[in-house]
Amino acid sequence: TYPQSSVVRQWPDIVWILCMFLFIKSGKRRWLAAASVTTGFALWYMVSIGAYMWGSLTVMTIMLALRETKSSSRRWWECVWPPALGLLSAAVFFYFLCGPWFFSAVFWHNAMDFIKMFLLTNTVFLNESLIHKKFINYFMFCVIVGTYVATIIRVALTYLLNKNFSKMDCLSLGLSIYGLGLLEHFVTFSNGNNFYSKMVPFFAVLFFWLGKYQPL
Repeated sequence: TYPQSSVVRQWPDIVWILCMFLFIKSGKRRWLAAASVTTGFALWYMVSIGAYMWGSLTVMTIMLALRETKSSSRRWWECVWPPALGLLSAAVFFYFLCGPWFFSAVFWHNAMDFIKMFLLTNTVFLNESLIHKKFINYFMFCVIVGTYVATIIRVALTYLLNKNFSKMDCLSLGLSIYGLGLLEHFVTFSNGNNFYSKMVPFFAVLFFWLGKYQPL
């Protein structure tokens, strides 16, 4: 089964979110390292999903390093090593799968052809859902996009204006960026058996806001 359509597709999201949550709560770098390795595995397991996850990790890492690290040299290191570890982990996983072919020109030529084909076939219009009368899918798309975009704008302004910014805000922004990347799959594969595999970051962001303004 293609990994996009299986329940197994959710576990990298869950592990990655949990590791980032534990890192933000405890400040222990081993959890950030675990999140980076999970990103590398996601790049190996599904390149598109892994790219979204890696980009989100990079944004969160840079935001936290610029805010929390005082030394300029130390700040540079804190910005670089988590994304670099993710890429290194992906390279290791690919090497174990492909062997020496991973370093050959043929492998990368085929990989670039696949990426070009992926971008061409997955660039579709949002109103495709309306044409096929999938109004629920269109409605859910708008709800999810609205939640993610509102979170990104709110957290970005809080960060830039330095008003009551917390590390958990940074996590919600990273999850929103990752979730917007996943929506590319939702628009393309807007069928019932694909919808559930995009919801983990959305519910994480939703519960974050519910917990922030409606504490139990």
